[in-house]
Amino acid sequence: MSDFHNQRTVARTRKAYRCGWCHQRIEKASSCVVTQGVFEGDFYRGRYHPECSEATTLYYKTHRCWGEEMPEGPMERGGIRWLEEVPVEENQTKETP
Repeated sequence: MSDFHNQRTVARTRKAYRCGWCHQRIEKASSCVVTQGVFEGDFYRGRYHPECSEATTLYYKTHRCWGEEMPEGPMERGGIRWLEEVPVEENQTKETP
């Protein structure tokens, strides 16, 4: 089985989802990025806010860890810091997963 990766932007979601990066809610009728594929024989799929999708690319470029698993905990929405590292004043939209 070969590895592949697909990414597409959804203009308006039909229902609410949870972002795989920041773990915050992606509201119904909002835009999101859907990724799916197979890596080393394992299927994966994720939904992200558009800014969080860009942050994943930046994270992997910055840390030079392409092909490794995503960080486990919630990350800063649209950023590459762990949510717990973000000062509360900067993250007033903090949600609990």
